[in-house]
Amino acid sequence: MATGFDLLKKQLVEDYFTPNIKAEVTFDTLLTPYIPGIVGKGLGKAPGEVKLITKEMSIYDMDKSQENNEGEKIPGDNRGKKVDFVLADDERVYLVELKTTEASEGGEQKDDYKKIQGKEFGIILGNKLISIMLSKSAFDMKDAKDYQSVEGLRTLWNEIIDKYKEIEKAKYPSKFSEAKNYTEKALILIRDKGWPWRKSSRKYLYTLGQILDYMESNDKGMPLWEKKIEIVYLKPQLSKDKEENDNPKIKYLPLLKDVFIKGGCIYEESRKGDPIASCIKEACKEIFVRSEWRKVNFEEYPEDED
Repeated sequence: MATGFDLLKKQLVEDYFTPNIKAEVTFDTLLTPYIPGIVGKGLGKAPGEVKLITKEMSIYDMDKSQENNEGEKIPGDNRGKKVDFVLADDERVYLVELKTTEASEGGEQKDDYKKIQGKEFGIILGNKLISIMLSKSAFDMKDAKDYQSVEGLRTLWNEIIDKYKEIEKAKYPSKFSEAKNYTEKALILIRDKGWPWRKSSRKYLYTLGQILDYMESNDKGMPLWEKKIEIVYLKPQLSKDKEENDNPKIKYLPLLKDVFIKGGCIYEESRKGDPIASCIKEACKEIFVRSEWRKVNFEEYPEDED
């Protein structure tokens, strides 16, 4: 009898081959718990050194930024480019793009990422988040300059919570005071007030909560606001294009190597009986290894490794 994970694997494969469905979105949720391990191992980091901060975070587009009344560039609203995963270690922030087809790799996107490579988290991600949360479509707060620091983010959180009480004229949900961290509190408030359906920009409170939780539990090394950005592309297999793979501004990591080769994060978890890792591995076999494409690109991955 087919299990729920058997059905999930079947649907993953079918969705991958269905027109107009983005394969990255299909795999994104299942891969999330393993992304820090995959990226950390690929970059030669110690286990647990690289940690997930958040997902789908908006990026400050310096070429299309707006200007305030003083003529200064500001990040603008929540429209525009977003990165799949934001990770960090003690010294750097990693913006990770998941790509499951060659067609989804746009040259324009890579050019944009090269422009922000090496810039600080606060400039590219922190300021963009602040501008979204201060906008009229979200919490309609005051000047962004008051929050542009690690401590400023905590101040922003506290002021938003205070404003929430005043605007909504409601008491906190009973579970709010019992929540263990910022992320749990944000989820309670967002769900309780129905913001995903009425005020979608207020969902960015969840992203702020994730960032604050990261800062609370990872206080070693360089402050998050000052950490430099490094761009990472996670692809099924690296291209044979030497210029692409040797590009010093972007790191390329092969997802299938992690899935099928001993020592890989998903490979090892599937061997331990992790049902989600096993589901990912079996889906990747159906999609990549057992296709005609294997004859060109995937000879190194044995079909029946186990």
